[in-house]
Amino acid sequence: MKKDNFLRAFLVFGILILCAFLSARFHFRSDLTEKKIYTLSPYSKVILASLQTEVNITWYRSKALLQYTPAVRYINDFLEEYHEASDGLIVFNIIDPFDANNTAAISSLGIIPRQIETQEKDGKNIKDIYSGLIIEYEGQNRVVPFFIDTKSLEYDLTRLILELRTAAAGEGSANAIQLIFGRSVLKDEYQYVEPWIQYAGFTVEQLALPVRQLDPGKKLLVIGSSNIDDATIASIDLFLSSGGNAVFFVSGNTVNTAGNWAAVPKKNDQLISLLANYGISVQTPLLLDVLNYRITMPAVDNSKYEYINYPFWITAPTAGMKSGISLLSGVQSLQFYWPSRLVLKDDGGAVQGLVSASASAVAMEAPYDTNPFGKQLSLFSSEQPVQGPVLIASNSRRGRLLVVADEYMMSSLIEYTNSDSNLDFLVNCIEWISSKDELLDLKNKVNALGADSDTDIQNIMSAVQKSRIVNLGIIPLIIVVSAVMISIRRKKRR
Repeated sequence: MKKDNFLRAFLVFGILILCAFLSARFHFRSDLTEKKIYTLSPYSKVILASLQTEVNITWYRSKALLQYTPAVRYINDFLEEYHEASDGLIVFNIIDPFDANNTAAISSLGIIPRQIETQEKDGKNIKDIYSGLIIEYEGQNRVVPFFIDTKSLEYDLTRLILELRTAAAGEGSANAIQLIFGRSVLKDEYQYVEPWIQYAGFTVEQLALPVRQLDPGKKLLVIGSSNIDDATIASIDLFLSSGGNAVFFVSGNTVNTAGNWAAVPKKNDQLISLLANYGISVQTPLLLDVLNYRITMPAVDNSKYEYINYPFWITAPTAGMKSGISLLSGVQSLQFYWPSRLVLKDDGGAVQGLVSASASAVAMEAPYDTNPFGKQLSLFSSEQPVQGPVLIASNSRRGRLLVVADEYMMSSLIEYTNSDSNLDFLVNCIEWISSKDELLDLKNKVNALGADSDTDIQNIMSAVQKSRIVNLGIIPLIIVVSAVMISIRRKKRR
């Protein structure tokens, strides 16, 4: 009897040892989350399947980073997911710049550390922390100076790999953007536009007025309309009628942004007239909304600073955005500055509104009172329409045409409101007119570290609970039951 008990114990122990040995060589991963947030999307897998040679990813990461954020483990697991999905063509290495003793050389590559404050025994200290990527493919490379945000991790990695593949294939013209400034631009007024677009992998070709010809094979970005001449209008019209894809940021008024913020209606604006021919009409009256940005202004007597709701700087949350549109992937809110209303012409479903102000929004006719200390709030009525005025609209009749009723949306005004999200939306616009819908959809994926809503967090915690049940309950139970069954069979044979 003792011998049988010993054999059973030895058998169970042997099975456990065998499982541990096999788990070191083989492993199985199952994504139990409802939206498969820990699994690469089919689009990412298609991009990986198109690779011809190895992609080398070097993650310059400080070891100490693991102490400050759990994102490190998630990023490491996701890189492993890319490696497996690519059949080994994605090769990644992790290097601590301090261990390599070459922080100067690494910084020269564009990998930039960030300083964090830590609490040590001898008091507070400042530490340099690295977390940057260099991605290399067929002689091309891209650098991510610093990243730790996991909310858009798959989007960023897949976008960079796609960008490298496109460059290696000599298809760079597909990512060329023709840029026209249709208004007199002040120095540094749109200083972030080109760098933001270029960082997203596009090349910018700024065209001087008048524009005699546009390449229909390239995408078009137009900001402003006041200075656009007859020749440029003819070129834009031919471009759109030929199926060219374009995005226009155009206001119905000219605002003195460098002075007293006085607004003047545009008259006989040729670009606004042209867009109306394509079913999207930019109106003149200024919009005001109860959902707006609170600005900090000195009081009239300069005795103190006041927080003032400025209704001309409209904030559009996700509630005002059309669902299921890839253009709006990852967009939580948009900040507008003195926008106008868009009136849409029914074109069999080709023209549609995408972003609207709230139902409380009202219009102010000229002459305008844009003074932050004005009495504009008295204009709001208790009677509300069913839907707020449209701020962004599209027309898909020929190519992809997008109109945003605010030419100041990408200007340096974003510094007042900390609205980097406007620039991220600009990139969305460029990718949308470039038909990169599946890439944009990756921005909608969330993970445990980037979950915003209670529903997302609950779904993730539910998946964690399921994984615990599987790992700590079901798998050990299977092992024990298997051992017992083997023991019973051995007994019967005797």
